[in-house]
Amino acid sequence: MTFLYRLFEDCLAWHPLLTYSRLQGFATAIEAQGGGKRIWGFVDGTFHGFCHPQDYVRQRAVYSGHARQHGQKWQAIVGPDGIVWSLMGPWIGPVNDWRMWKVSGIERQLRTVME
Repeated sequence: MTFLYRLFEDCLAWHPLLTYSRLQGFATAIEAQGGGKRIWGFVDGTFHGFCHPQDYVRQRAVYSGHARQHGQKWQAIVGPDGIVWSLMGPWIGPVNDWRMWKVSGIERQLRTVME
């Protein structure tokens, strides 16, 4: 698993085919359907539960009170074509979507692409 993550880490964080021209095309398609201007994708956190760890300290670290189970979270940006263009994480269970956004640095990456 670690091998695969390291091999594809750059593509997961920000897919190299997601270019400025593709972002423009997505924004045009979304606006044509009644969406706002300059919207090209949708950000959301997703929770994946798993069996609780045996160790009490680890149980507390990965427990999500919102989901009421143990697990990890991922932050995805999905384009209007249904493709996940960015996948950041994992984060431990109790981390909320706003915290994932701030820690991921995705805003900085978006600004770099838009310049």
